[in-house]
Amino acid sequence: MRVQLRSVNDVIRDRRQPVPRVALAVDDRFVATSAGVTCNGAPVSVSDRADVAEFTIAPILRYGQDRGDEFGTLLCEVLRAFGDLRRFGSAQLTLGYVAGGMLDAAVSLQPRPNPRDTIAGVSMVEWAVGR
Repeated sequence: MRVQLRSVNDVIRDRRQPVPRVALAVDDRFVATSAGVTCNGAPVSVSDRADVAEFTIAPILRYGQDRGDEFGTLLCEVLRAFGDLRRFGSAQLTLGYVAGGMLDAAVSLQPRPNPRDTIAGVSMVEWAVGR
């Protein structure tokens, strides 16, 4: 199986061949197989940074306004505990960046995320660490 992530809102899972899509906000193309992950054709892997004060963290999966205060608290805690914060608006893209080592981690308070929001990205992270 291959996984291709090429846009903010486009994840393609196809057992035969990934289908190219036009990037909406970024032009990074992630392709993952059980053999590893590439970004724009170059092999990538998860970050090996060890000092959490230098980590770049991305919060994901804010579903609805009713969790606004809780999500705001998470953002404050991330800023206090880690080096920097990024938010892309797409869990799949964010997890692709974790797989590629461009981000150190993604965090969420969502106890039961919708699989369509995470499954391809989680696969990329697992394959990027050799699982």
